[in-house]
Amino acid sequence: MTLDVALARPAMVVLADAYDPGWRAWSNDRPLEPVAVDGALLGLYLGEGEHELRLRYRPEGWAAAGWLALVGVLCGLALLVGARRRAATRGGGGRPAPVRR
Repeated sequence: MTLDVALARPAMVVLADAYDPGWRAWSNDRPLEPVAVDGALLGLYLGEGEHELRLRYRPEGWAAAGWLALVGVLCGLALLVGARRRAATRGGGGRPAPVRR
């Protein structure tokens, strides 16, 4: 999210978004420290002047969740490839043998 803010004096900008440690903020490409306002809302201290605010939300734990998902996909692919190789080495491509009478 990007916002343009002009302030006549230093102030705290309060956004109607819930505060969470996953918020990251920059003003004119300089990092800011988001703070909790009234225990619930997202606040940013800004000096006077014009600011281009950039905010990004990435909940804690998403990086670990992404790695775990990747490991799961790779394990699933390994199981699939292994099962296909076993079926191919048994002969007949996994088809049942014809019944003799």
